[in-house]
Amino acid sequence: MFALLVWDQLPTWSEFIGTLTLAITLNLAPLNELLAGFSNPGVITVAALFPIAARMYATGAITIASKVLVGLPDKICQAQLKILPSTAGASAFLSNKTLKFNLFSYKNI
Repeated sequence: MFALLVWDQLPTWSEFIGTLTLAITLNLAPLNELLAGFSNPGVITVAALFPIAARMYATGAITIASKVLVGLPDKICQAQLKILPSTAGASAFLSNKTLKFNLFSYKNI
């Protein structure tokens, strides 16, 4: 599953559902334990954020936000210092999972 996520050629939901289907088919664990992981609120939150982050990236919202927040710094250290205050401020009020998920998009710019 991790290789499919890194490869990034299939929709994320199909990778997770396919992995679950394969695990159930091969009887890798009891069914209630396999499904218990998908009932965790953290998993559901991250799963819900995948399409949101994908749309933000596809529409260019991430690029616009990064240009406003970071601009075109000369060094990586300058970029990190520019993004630190907004990340720290948002971390005080938002779930860190959400921040990590959205901030990982900066590596693609």
